[in-house]
Amino acid sequence: MRSWNTANSTYLRYTIGLTMNFHPIFVHFPIALFTLYGVFELVRFSKVQSQPYWFYIKAILVILGTLAAFVTLQTGEMIKRQFPGKLTETHSFFANITTYFFAAMALAYITSWIERDFKNIPDRFPRFKSLWTILLKIKTILLETKLTPLLALVGLVLITITGALGGSIAYGPDIDPVAKFVYNLLIR
Repeated sequence: MRSWNTANSTYLRYTIGLTMNFHPIFVHFPIALFTLYGVFELVRFSKVQSQPYWFYIKAILVILGTLAAFVTLQTGEMIKRQFPGKLTETHSFFANITTYFFAAMALAYITSWIERDFKNIPDRFPRFKSLWTILLKIKTILLETKLTPLLALVGLVLITITGALGGSIAYGPDIDPVAKFVYNLLIR
């Protein structure tokens, strides 16, 4: 088995060379925004939940995180071909799952935001009444049930797995105990 430094010499040449790897620049934004969102969604104290701005803080975090995640997916795809293998494929798979998971949450927040602040907009587009009804049902399930904190926890687990695999690509699987555990569980 090759040493980690030898295996990553191509990676180092690629990131330092003429073609810049933008993925590490963008990847931290969705991680931070999704992590904050997940933690804030787990805060279930009625004093905090009753604050009028709490909904908007969570909505902005998950919506901006989703937008940043789609940019990050694209930058990851640009370099994915440079590093074929099970580790990269698994990281890519979890990055996609994480992004689309939070995209569903973001869509639920956008629906809720429209319902709260722009009540007349759905009435202006009667063609989309059935779609709007479906979006409202999804929003209710994702944001207004006891399932919501569980979904936040699932999102945090997905971020952790994706980040641990990404860290294993960049720094090796022994970078920290979580990365080592995830790497051994999913790759070895």
